[in-house]
Amino acid sequence: MIKEASEKDKSAIYNLWQSSFSIKNSEMINCFFNYGMNEGKVILCEKDEKLVASVFMHDMNIMFHNRLLKSVFLSHIAVHPDYRKTSSLDECLKNVIDECEKKALFTFVEATSYKFWENYGFQEGTLHRYYELNERHFENVSQNDVFEDASALEMKEVYEAFMKHFDGYKVRSLHDFELMIQEAKSMNERILMVRHRAKPMGYIRFSTEKKQVKAKEIIYLGSNAFLRLCKAALGTNDLIILELSEAEHIERLFPLAIPRKRVEVMVRCNNFPLFNKLYNARVKTSKEAYALTKKPRFMNEKY
Repeated sequence: MIKEASEKDKSAIYNLWQSSFSIKNSEMINCFFNYGMNEGKVILCEKDEKLVASVFMHDMNIMFHNRLLKSVFLSHIAVHPDYRKTSSLDECLKNVIDECEKKALFTFVEATSYKFWENYGFQEGTLHRYYELNERHFENVSQNDVFEDASALEMKEVYEAFMKHFDGYKVRSLHDFELMIQEAKSMNERILMVRHRAKPMGYIRFSTEKKQVKAKEIIYLGSNAFLRLCKAALGTNDLIILELSEAEHIERLFPLAIPRKRVEVMVRCNNFPLFNKLYNARVKTSKEAYALTKKPRFMNEKY
């Protein structure tokens, strides 16, 4: 049976995720239950009187080619180990995709299993570039004007200014940034804000483990803001790992930096006739549709 999760299903969902995800991170799951679950809905497959598969649907608006498009991001896809060779997850996903086709032009998913998602009509959406930098890259960089008091309003202001250079991105509300700050605190992450004469110029959200810093998001207005944020986040640690969009070539700042590239987000166009009518196009694939824009694409959502 396919159904939408209710409050009474939380305990069963928690157990399902603990048994399904390769990284049994109770902190991550608790964070989602506290802050993320109310931002969408969980679709469940129930068999033998227990939950065996789940998909989280997060409705969002994206800016695409000067239009605000209703879209859906899928995450927390889980199937109980005892049911992995059954049709449980397939039933759940087909139900979800059918709903997406009726209400959204694009559906997105994190590209954790490329071949798997191709079976459901998803194709390459955005590439990310990963850089590993150490203190030598920031020897002459100042940490002045970097503070640990980022506000949701400032983050929203910087994000909107940064996104003028991109397309295909989620239009985030003030609530989204309030949620991000709460999530970061619960996950023992930090958010730093850089300002110039009291004007917000960028922020970085990151975690630190075993002397390595992993930046989950860095939004900045100018290279000076970028460098100061990286320097402050790195601190006395050995390494900072940056995850950037395909268009952000920091080789201009660090000529010897060699990025790793990876497909990060996959996309599915749910209605080609409607898409082609809206944009006066003749695309036949989801990859072509999402690449229609002339601006670089940015998609850094996880749910």
